[in-house]
Amino acid sequence: MSEEKFRKIHYAIVLSIMVLFLISITSINLMASNTSAQASSNPSAGQVIYTLYLPNDTLFQGNVAIKHSSVFYIFNDSINNYLYVPTIITYNNSNLGEIYVINPSTNKVVTTIKVGYDTSPVLLVYCDPSNHNLYVPTGNSVVVINSSTNQVIANITVGKCPSYIVSDPLSNYVYVSYKYSKEISVINPSTNQVIANISVGNFPYYILNDPLNHYLYVATVSVPCYDGFVVVINPSTNQVIANISVGKCPDDIFSDPINHYLYVTDLRSGQISVINPSTNQVIANISVGKYPSYIFSDPINHYLYVLNSGNQDTLSSGQISVINPSTNQVIANISVGGLHYFPIYYDSLNHYLYVTADSTSCFIVAINTLTNKVVANITIGKSASYIFSDPINHYLYVTGYSSNEVYVINPSTNQVIANISVAYNPDEIFYDPINHYLYVLDSGSSSISIISTPSVTSTTTTTTTTSSNIILYLLIVVIIAVIVGVALIFIRRK
Repeated sequence: MSEEKFRKIHYAIVLSIMVLFLISITSINLMASNTSAQASSNPSAGQVIYTLYLPNDTLFQGNVAIKHSSVFYIFNDSINNYLYVPTIITYNNSNLGEIYVINPSTNKVVTTIKVGYDTSPVLLVYCDPSNHNLYVPTGNSVVVINSSTNQVIANITVGKCPSYIVSDPLSNYVYVSYKYSKEISVINPSTNQVIANISVGNFPYYILNDPLNHYLYVATVSVPCYDGFVVVINPSTNQVIANISVGKCPDDIFSDPINHYLYVTDLRSGQISVINPSTNQVIANISVGKYPSYIFSDPINHYLYVLNSGNQDTLSSGQISVINPSTNQVIANISVGGLHYFPIYYDSLNHYLYVTADSTSCFIVAINTLTNKVVANITIGKSASYIFSDPINHYLYVTGYSSNEVYVINPSTNQVIANISVAYNPDEIFYDPINHYLYVLDSGSSSISIISTPSVTSTTTTTTTTSSNIILYLLIVVIIAVIVGVALIFIRRK
């Protein structure tokens, strides 16, 4: 074979190899882009399959957004598994309080319960553990609903604007506090009658039933917040047995499961008051950040994480104070930035804490409780209002109140993997353990967005299969290149 002919064959083969190489690279990129697209759409992250419009009990396919009067709250009865959603509608120039009752097995409204006119927004439905009746605070009464029949069985006249309800597990009495009344009403659930009104001095805000001595600890505040007290009530006698002075505006009371001390967040004092319930005395005052409002106990290290919500003047003032309850000392202050309005969410798999932060943008802060360090700032849309973890796929679902979306976060990577469009102003999320759907309360639409969340197995399998195809394609290219090279050598020798 002549040298000229050999060179032509050589150039043709080299050109063929280059074209084959370019085709392979293009194919690999296409495969990679397909994998990326699958991850971004990520059907295993969930999608809205139904929208239940509550006012006329219409079940739409997919996501449907209709502006309507607000719904405020979603409550699940653990006995009948029904969902109870209160709302306020205008009827004959008056406000009518109603509760929609939803059966998750059919995703339909089974009945609507009227709870009275000229009521304030119903933000609480309390289930009494002794008789399983539902107690609903309205304008100046407590409406009692039989959850078996979903009928109103009593309307108990109480003080103005009842705001909080708790029951005593020993006496089974129900205790009601008010926004604008300096007393606690005691209801006997056997008769649904008020049997006592206990004066507590200031305006009651929060009630805790101590699991050991069974006393009731009532956080009370003055208006304005010049002082604060925790009033102790003995439910056996319904008498005040102690009045404990704490910081300004006590907001939350937390009972530590290990040392059994009570930790009171003093909102305007920037401190935590520690009460020994055996003596009903303050044994420590722990300085923390601005506006402490919520306490979470880590189940692994048993440290207390105090959410200091910050204020409007300094958007970057938010932080988490970490307290060792063995010493009642602050061992770390974790700067997380922004304003914080919502509770701390704990992920039981990676043991991270997730906190919403709102400044110039909204983001979720992930904290590693082993190091008490921020490990991620996950940027999302506007005004996150609720965080929920799906027990099947373990993704975090965050409702974006202003963006009308549910953001899906993979806690393994702390990345947003999907945005699910829902109706107006999504707020709370309820998970049904039977059908495994997520029920998102669309507070600005009077609707429920129902999200299906299958497992993540299909996505993982697709990605693995795509990776296997890429490897196989590269292997074929290498084999062809080797064969062509050997053929070239053989031709030249011949």
